[in-house]
Amino acid sequence: MSRTTVTRLREKAVADRAELDRLLDDTFLAHIGMTGDHGGVVVIPTGIARDTDHVLVHGSTGSGWMRRAASGVPVCVTVTQLNGIVVARSSFESSFHYRSAVLFGTFSRLTGTEAESALDVLTERFIPGRAAEIRRPHRRELAATMVLSMPIREWSVKLSDGWPDDEAEDIEGSAWAGVVPFGGERLGEPRPAPDLRPGIPVPESVRTLMCRAGIQRPLKRLRENSILMAPMVPSARSNRTDCLGGRHRWRHRCARGGLRERRWCLICGVATYREALLARWKTTGK
Repeated sequence: MSRTTVTRLREKAVADRAELDRLLDDTFLAHIGMTGDHGGVVVIPTGIARDTDHVLVHGSTGSGWMRRAASGVPVCVTVTQLNGIVVARSSFESSFHYRSAVLFGTFSRLTGTEAESALDVLTERFIPGRAAEIRRPHRRELAATMVLSMPIREWSVKLSDGWPDDEAEDIEGSAWAGVVPFGGERLGEPRPAPDLRPGIPVPESVRTLMCRAGIQRPLKRLRENSILMAPMVPSARSNRTDCLGGRHRWRHRCARGGLRERRWCLICGVATYREALLARWKTTGK
């Protein structure tokens, strides 16, 4: 039996590699387990990013666990995203909605241009668009940073998204049962650093993160064709399957009265939204 074979709750096992890729792309945090220098077992939380068929991690060249992992010892990488609490009619049947993966393999150290490119992948994974807004790493920074890569070969994925599986006699009882959903990653309003110079606005990359998390700073009211538009907020029927695909439904308030729905994408940030909105007004008058 393979060490990636799911033996418990096999109905939750997923063999689709695309599902693993989606989970890795949706998750910032991983836990990496290995044997330590003195024979014990260590499990370290760290940021992770997928680069096609590899996973990437990085840290200080002075990190003991990074040096240990770079030596080629076998490791176990786990990622989990919690999506809800399953509230059953008994504590025994209560559980979670989750997606989880376990990967086995060994890391190798990247150097030179490979390491610098991998750092760009990590930066773009955590804050898309940020690499273009900041300076390139200094040579001393690159020298102090270790980047490790592990090929995705041995893995297993489990997915739990069902309803409470209660006993028949419990279903006949009076206890409530259901699911309490919640997001795996919550983002709040960005807070400026205490030493940030006045007049520096929130960058496009951070605004994009806010939009993806359903957070949008109020926009200044715009005038175009004598129509005043207030900030848009997600509609209850939002469709977030595309980005810039024109399929996201958003609700805005029009000074001419009432609420109207238009198909404009707000996921890619304020500037993109403003440009798309003005372009549509100019071409259609709507």
